[in-house]
Amino acid sequence: RIAMALVPYVLVIVVFGIASIPAVKRALGSTDVVFAWPGLSELLNTAGEPASHQNYTFAWASTPGILLAFVAIVTGLIYRMNLGQIFGVLWTNVKKMRFAMLTIGSVVALAYVMGDSGQTLALGLFFAGAGALYPFVAPVLGWLGTYVTGSDTSANILFSSLQSGVGAEIGPGSHLGTESMRALLVGSNAAGGVVGKMISPQSLTIAATSIGIAGAESTILRKIIGWSFILLALLCLLSGLMSTPVLSWLLP
Repeated sequence: RIAMALVPYVLVIVVFGIASIPAVKRALGSTDVVFAWPGLSELLNTAGEPASHQNYTFAWASTPGILLAFVAIVTGLIYRMNLGQIFGVLWTNVKKMRFAMLTIGSVVALAYVMGDSGQTLALGLFFAGAGALYPFVAPVLGWLGTYVTGSDTSANILFSSLQSGVGAEIGPGSHLGTESMRALLVGSNAAGGVVGKMISPQSLTIAATSIGIAGAESTILRKIIGWSFILLALLCLLSGLMSTPVLSWLLP
C-alpha cells in the first residue's frame, strides 16, 4: 500500500524529469500555438513598443498543468480505475475548487490589466517615494495580498511586478544595486504572502472543515493572528536589514 501511495509522486518526478530534457522540451514547445489576441493589436508597453501581450501562446503540451493531468490519468489507470471514474473524480474536485479557480483567474486578469494600463508602474513610483525605508515594509504587500485573495500565488501575480518596479526605482541609489534590490523585494513579497496565508479566510475555512469544527474560523483566527503579526514584523525587519550592509551578505 505504501508503494501504491508513492506512485503519483514517482510519476511526477519521472514525467517532469523527462520533460526537462532539452530535446523533449524543444519538441513539446514546438507544439505551442501562438495567435494574436483580439482587441490588443495597438497595445503598447511603457516604452512605447508593442506589448508582448498582443500575442497569446497556447502551450497545450508543454505547460506543467497538462503534464500533471497526464500524471493524474496514468495514476488512475495504475489504480485500476476506468476513465469514467477518473474524470468523475476530476469533476468532483473542479466543483470543490470552483471559487478558488475563479479567484485566481480574476487576480491574473487584474494583474494583466494593471500592468498593461500602467497602474502597476504608477503604484511602483508612488511606493518608491519611501526610498531606503521601503524594504522594511515590502513584505506587508504580500501579506495583505494573500489575506485578501487566499493564495500566495495570487498575491505574487498581483504584486510581484509592482515590487520589481519599486526595486528598479530605488535600487540604483541603494547599497544593493538594482538587480539585487528587485530580487529582495520580490522575495519579500512572496515571504510575506506565506505569513498571511495562515489568517486568510479561505485557509481558515479549509482548516476548520478538515478537522470537523466548521464555523469555528473566528476562534482559530483569534489564536493565530498574533503569531501572524509577530512573524510579519520579524520578516519586515529581516527584509529591511538585508537591504543594508548589516545583512546584505545573505543575498546571492
